[in-house]
Amino acid sequence: MRIKPFRALTPKLSLIASVDSFFESVKEDYQTYKDAGFFETSEEELFVVYNIVTKDRVYHGIVGAADIRDIVDNKILKHEKTLAEKEQHMIRLTVERRAQIKPVLLAYHQMPEIDAFMIEVSNREPDYSLTFKNGLEHRLFAIKRKEEVKRVQKLFGKVPKTYIADGHHRCATGQHLHETEGQMAGRIHLDSLLAMYMPFEDLEIHDYNRVIDIANLTTPGRLMALLSEVCKIYPLDRHRKPMKRHEMTCCVEGHWYRLRWKKKLLKRHKNGVIFDVALLNEYVLQAIMNIHDVRSDPHIAYYSGVKGLKGLNKAVQQDHGKVAFCLYPVQKSDIVKTSDAGKTLPPKSTWFEPRIKNGVVGLEM
Repeated sequence: MRIKPFRALTPKLSLIASVDSFFESVKEDYQTYKDAGFFETSEEELFVVYNIVTKDRVYHGIVGAADIRDIVDNKILKHEKTLAEKEQHMIRLTVERRAQIKPVLLAYHQMPEIDAFMIEVSNREPDYSLTFKNGLEHRLFAIKRKEEVKRVQKLFGKVPKTYIADGHHRCATGQHLHETEGQMAGRIHLDSLLAMYMPFEDLEIHDYNRVIDIANLTTPGRLMALLSEVCKIYPLDRHRKPMKRHEMTCCVEGHWYRLRWKKKLLKRHKNGVIFDVALLNEYVLQAIMNIHDVRSDPHIAYYSGVKGLKGLNKAVQQDHGKVAFCLYPVQKSDIVKTSDAGKTLPPKSTWFEPRIKNGVVGLEM
């Protein structure tokens, strides 16, 4: 991997009265905060060892500038398609800000040498730390000494490829701006993408669920009848998530059901990895609801599984014109296999943890 040091854009903690409020609003209000002097840029180029501390463990990562050529050369691999509307929004934000205010999360297969270096640095006093209401502490350690900067580059030079865990839209934006430089007013020169590199083995993958507004698409009765042709349906006495692969749970008119794809359907897809999200798109969204472009269809809303079922259940209980589908999480081995084969999953198939907040560390362009 071609990883480079960068001049780090960080907030002035002395000006922040409420950590949670500031970092929740900075995504949309970055320029206002920047103009008011809330951010500063380091005088020298550096790397950052980034710790996310929970009550159970410490996650370690290294933040640096990834060379966009590594995307072009398939050394940074994607596993999901992007949403067209969100990609366009990200391009506009990046051009307006002239900054990247959140690193993409790149996963790599664990290397003991890199682990040892991150732990060594993490035993020092952090350059700054933030603690949020949820109890998570974010600690940042600046790597400035020339010998350590070279050490980081040498270590990551041994990493053959990485996988996009969080930030498919930001990677697509970076590649787009790199390839179309100068073709429109205000375009910026972009050859680097701010990235946090974390070992694949340390990341957690959660489910990513859907709520569909079916009011103008089909009726609940027709939906259930057609679902019974591709799934075995079992009533549930309460809402819950699926327990295994090829199982879903869904809510229709306030009632929850467990769905199992029928074996005859799975046999049609016996070659390669069978993803439940792809089956849902093909046999439910397309065949029943006539939704053919999940990248831009306004009838679909996405809910990250890490937040549980509370918000999703509330959405469908308040409006019986909406139905919910809960999916079993995609497995890491399947993501690696899919990415290595040059294939992709549908948009919003995975939700990785831990996640970085907007504005904690950035890169001006």
